[in-house]
Amino acid sequence: MKKWCSIFLSVVMFTQMGLFAAPDKKSNTEKAPASKTASTSKKTKSKKDKTAKYHFKETIHMSLPQNILNKWKLGVQKADKDKGTAVTRYILEKESIDKWSELVNIQFKDKKLVTAKSAEEAMKEEASKSKNVTSKVHYKNPHDVLYEREFPTGEHEIVRMILTRTGLHRVAYIKRGPLTNEDRTQWVELLSKGMIGGRES
Repeated sequence: MKKWCSIFLSVVMFTQMGLFAAPDKKSNTEKAPASKTASTSKKTKSKKDKTAKYHFKETIHMSLPQNILNKWKLGVQKADKDKGTAVTRYILEKESIDKWSELVNIQFKDKKLVTAKSAEEAMKEEASKSKNVTSKVHYKNPHDVLYEREFPTGEHEIVRMILTRTGLHRVAYIKRGPLTNEDRTQWVELLSKGMIGGRES
C-alpha cells in the first residue's frame, strides 16, 4: 500500500518540511513562521491602519504520494501583498528554476483582478491569448475546471482553475516534452482531488 502524505499546496508556501503560514499584514517579510494554517485570501484593512497589506486566508489542499512529494523542491515564491497576487513554483530536486523539465506552478489573483465570471470563462480568456494550442477539458462546472493544453513547442500543461468569492486559484503541472499516459492520468487525478480550505463565507 502506498504511503500517502497530506500536505497543503498554498499559493504562498508549500514545502516538504511541513506547513507554513502565508504572510500577513503584520509581517515585513514574505515568509512567516511555521503554523498549522496556511492562507491566501482577501484584503482586510484595519480602521486604524490604512496601509494594511493583503491578508491571505485561502489554500488549496491536496494529498500526494510520498514518492512524488520527495521529487520536488521549492524554486520560486513571490507574493505581492499590495495587489493580492501570489505565485509559487516547484521544480524537480536535481533541476534549477532556469533549466527544468517539469514544473508545478501555483498562482492566485484577488477577485478585483479577475474579469471572468466563471472558471470556464477564465479558461477561455487564457486560451484566447495563445495560438495553435491543442486543448482538452477533463471536467468543468461554473467555479471549477480541469483542462489540458499542448503547445506547438511540445510543452504540455494540466491545469486546474478554481474561482471563489476571494479570487482565482490556478494550479498547473507542466512538462517540457512528451507527456505519457501514465503521467497524464496521475496528474489529472492529483489535481482533481485538490480542495479549497480556509474559505471565508
